[in-house]
Amino acid sequence: MDVKKKKKFKFKFPTAFTILLGITLLIIIVSWIPGITGSWKDADGELHNGGPAGIFDLFLAPMQGFKSKVDVIVFILVLGVFLSIVIESKALAAGIGRLVAKMKGREIWIIPIVMFLFSVGGTTYGMG
Repeated sequence: MDVKKKKKFKFKFPTAFTILLGITLLIIIVSWIPGITGSWKDADGELHNGGPAGIFDLFLAPMQGFKSKVDVIVFILVLGVFLSIVIESKALAAGIGRLVAKMKGREIWIIPIVMFLFSVGGTTYGMG
């Protein structure tokens, strides 16, 4: 007697792109509910009147958001590349290994030294 194994459904979390697309679509749907939309001022002080959003706004929203915060996005991208290079080159591990070798017999001082270095890194380029 052949007993086939049932394939269990395993939940796979959606990607970040799918989540953002879903949230944008939800906001477009909510904009069609009467009494929800209003007027607001953007960062430049320009007054916008709300109204129902169309399906075309689903495709324009990411580009408008990118345009308004391009300085933050470029900073995050540059920071990500920098940290990837540091991690891939194992420069941080080599530096800590060298520090351990130099502090032979005084290893207790490694903790405050590394804490200081990480705090400087965290405040200057967002190492955290």
